[in-house]
Amino acid sequence: MKKNIRQIIAEGESQQTEFKSSFNAEAMESITAFANTEGGCVLVGVSNKGKIVGVDTNEESVQQWVNEIKSKTEPAILVDAERYEIEGKAVVMLSVPEYPVKPIALQGRFYKRIGNSNHLLSATEIANLSMLSLQVSWDSFPALGKTLEDLDTESIDRFIERVSSNGRLSLSGKTWTDKLRKLKLINGETPTNAAYLLFGKGNIGYNVHAGRFKTPSMIIDDRMMNGNLFQTVEETMRFLLSQIKVAYEITGKTTQRTEIFEYPLPALREIVLNTIIHRDYTSPMDVQIKIFDQKITFFSPGELYGKQTIEALRTDDYQAYTRNKLIAEAFYLTGDIEKYGTGYTRIRSEIASYPTMKFEFEEKPSAWLVTISYTDRKMDENGEVATELVTNSSPTCHNLSVQVKTLIINLNKRSLSLLELQLVTKYAPKSRSYFKKHYIDPSVESGLVGMQYPENQNHPKQKYYLTEKGKEVLETLKASENQKTDDENGEVATELVTNLSPTCHNLSVQVKNLIISLDKKNLSPLELQLVTKDAPKSRSYFKKHYIDPAFESGLIALLFPDKPNHPKQKYYLTEKGKEVLKALEA
Repeated sequence: MKKNIRQIIAEGESQQTEFKSSFNAEAMESITAFANTEGGCVLVGVSNKGKIVGVDTNEESVQQWVNEIKSKTEPAILVDAERYEIEGKAVVMLSVPEYPVKPIALQGRFYKRIGNSNHLLSATEIANLSMLSLQVSWDSFPALGKTLEDLDTESIDRFIERVSSNGRLSLSGKTWTDKLRKLKLINGETPTNAAYLLFGKGNIGYNVHAGRFKTPSMIIDDRMMNGNLFQTVEETMRFLLSQIKVAYEITGKTTQRTEIFEYPLPALREIVLNTIIHRDYTSPMDVQIKIFDQKITFFSPGELYGKQTIEALRTDDYQAYTRNKLIAEAFYLTGDIEKYGTGYTRIRSEIASYPTMKFEFEEKPSAWLVTISYTDRKMDENGEVATELVTNSSPTCHNLSVQVKTLIINLNKRSLSLLELQLVTKYAPKSRSYFKKHYIDPSVESGLVGMQYPENQNHPKQKYYLTEKGKEVLETLKASENQKTDDENGEVATELVTNLSPTCHNLSVQVKNLIISLDKKNLSPLELQLVTKDAPKSRSYFKKHYIDPAFESGLIALLFPDKPNHPKQKYYLTEKGKEVLKALEA
């Protein structure tokens, strides 16, 4: 034994060894920290520099130490005490294994061992350690204040359908509640935290904030995702796809071109899934994704869980420790994740074909940070850089509404306020709220238009500009406008981009009657009411059901737009309204 204890002393203080010149409160802190971590021993009679100083003790005093530790810890710790004689001096080894029931408290304070020092546990760490010890997870507890009415049944139906088609589990039960109870996602008539996170309606209160950065302080596009977890994964992937680039390789072996994405998509999806599934949902912090020119970082609340270590994650045979067991199981059943404890291995496998790409991760205070980066683009099979990278957002413009197309064309390469943008946009309605809802909002949500002050949408100096993606759409729209195709009769085809003429059957009878009656005249509200066929006598009803919808659709406009209540105010048909009039007359 003397040889073993000398070897321990020679190796110095560590994750499982502490030196103390005498038995004191700090010695008991170390015993408690060892019990909460991986076990360890305190050598009393050895200085912190590893010098044997000895301790004046006997069998009775050692037993008093053991009893004091037992009485001041909860649950009580029983240490193993051994006394050694080294160089004629007494050294006492107090050993404790990792306790199965955690956390252990020393007079109401909780400690853990990190390296060669002790650290106080935070409230979150205390809760996590307790749940880990009891083999339960936070997501299995009832969602406070939530009922089954707070769950989105369409999301649940899609989940059940995916589970059934994936074949990993046969879900029996007549109703969706029966099936979710089988998965322990519902407890009685109350949804668990997992059920609310997976299937909650609307904003569930946990954000994924993703942004495209030109520099660490310059945001050129950003998005906030906060729907249920299945929705958030897909929305996050869509945003990433709208921001990363893609190159095209034409090998000659086939007429089809091969897409080479800036980052391997399966690796990005795996990182997104890990970030959302394994984050600490007791933390108030958001998931943050930052996209730079040659780097993407993923910041997730919560440090490594359980006994997981960075060293183990760098290997391909690491043990999985799951913070949110029910959430992880749900994504496993749908086939989104393949097998526990293989995610990082698959990421490494995916980036292997990208020679300069790095996959790095590190612990931050109460968080986990993953970085994927590269220095040179992926080469094609000839060892050359593929065709110039372009943003993978060159969207098919037919997926965009006419309003969005028109806004992009008129915004062009300028930075404009909401009012300026409304004024320059062709056929824009006069209603500011309608313009924002149907023009600006979908453009921002599609990543085509950015804000100079994304953190404060109502900033008094707020301006809108085209993102890189928006500029590419602009070029596509210009090309479509300039390269009109001939129809089968050899005539120039109808212009696709700026024609906003709506299909007249989408208009109400009231709006149609108003447009026909207004014709090409300028009329006051009263005059317009008098000449409009079948117009009601109620002025407020006429305004609500005739004038307002026509105005919001951009079919009519005000002679004095800056002064709606001008005494000489009149309405007239816009160019768009005139086109509708022609269609109605035809």
